[in-house]
Amino acid sequence: MIQLSEPQAWALAIGGAVMVIDVVSGLVKAFANKCYDSAKMRVGLVHKFTELVIVALAFVLELACEHIAGLPFSGVTVVLTCTYIIIMEVGSIMENLIAAYPELASTPLAKLFAEHKEDEE
Repeated sequence: MIQLSEPQAWALAIGGAVMVIDVVSGLVKAFANKCYDSAKMRVGLVHKFTELVIVALAFVLELACEHIAGLPFSGVTVVLTCTYIIIMEVGSIMENLIAAYPELASTPLAKLFAEHKEDEE
């Protein structure tokens, strides 16, 4: 029987939650700016599906490592993958919220994300 560890369960739950919040915030942005585009929505949903496939692959790799000796992945693959996705989604949510409500751009939280984004570029 497959059983999730507590960190895996939390990482999967929070990752799924931020994905849903990102979709909702994207819809809010589109409606606030009167620019709803179903093609953009399809692209966004494909990205979400791709993220889910990556998480599923990480989970399968962890299962394989539990049952096949010598595989190099440890038991943190799902947690690390979900953590990366959570960070990406939080950035996307902030971008969506600022696009829907531009006054947020001058808040300390938005400035924190803007500074981080400038460092990446």
